[in-house]
Amino acid sequence: MKVAIASGLLAAGFSAALPVQAQTGFVRPDRTDGVPMEGASRCPQRWQESSRLASDERVGYCYPSYANSPSIMRRTGSNCPSGYGVDGEWCSQGHIEHPLLNNPNVMAKAHQADRCPAGFYTYLDKCTTELARPPKARVKGGGACRAGEIAEWGIWCTSDFEHLSVQDIRSAHYRDWNYIYSMTRGGNPRQGPGDEDASEVYKHMFGDSKLDGPVGSANGALVRGERLSTEQRNLLANANAATAAMLPPEGAGGSTATSATAGAADADKSQCDEVKLRGKLGQLARRALGC
Repeated sequence: MKVAIASGLLAAGFSAALPVQAQTGFVRPDRTDGVPMEGASRCPQRWQESSRLASDERVGYCYPSYANSPSIMRRTGSNCPSGYGVDGEWCSQGHIEHPLLNNPNVMAKAHQADRCPAGFYTYLDKCTTELARPPKARVKGGGACRAGEIAEWGIWCTSDFEHLSVQDIRSAHYRDWNYIYSMTRGGNPRQGPGDEDASEVYKHMFGDSKLDGPVGSANGALVRGERLSTEQRNLLANANAATAAMLPPEGAGGSTATSATAGAADADKSQCDEVKLRGKLGQLARRALGC
């Protein structure tokens, strides 16, 4: 988790070197000018459409999402020049590996700024997860969810989530919000701007409408290795079996890390000092790492 969070957040502040490509006669502008979409339905991978919130960006142009975003050009034929691969209506330089999407539970979503269901987080234009046993989720559509499913964010029907711990959901939730914020260049999720607003699954499981409510705050203290108060221990012990299994013996601080993501969260704590982001992004990055 630590590498993905750091790269996903930090890269938004860097400029990419954008070499001129003249093989097809198209000279791409530098980052300041962006790359005109020229009727394309979307920007290529690791690029994003201009944000209306950014005064220095023009609508209908693509801007790099990361410092290492590939060189691109609009595709004019069925093939791309040597060294470029087809990416929809674009030619993109080189072959891009996306290990975070290399698992069978990746789901497409309708819009890059849509929130992902519990246990999942945004990467590029999809929802991915690092849980060995993630919940089951499907696109809700216009109908009602089935028995055993919960309508989540108004766009998902989610089920089989009872085995998730508080940490499993909170960690993915913050990561999801962070990626959306970064990928949209400071935009908010389409389902609401609140980074602490809990999804319907979290509310159903733990009773809090906010991720930093009593249960979430107790979980944060647990992940940070703080000594828990009696009230905090009781909240976590009664949350569900997966959360209770993370509790250390009475009188001890820290977590037993038996949750699906607790081990990763504990490892991330050592990276807290490496988070150099300031303001909102820094606050969220540290929170997701359990700092």
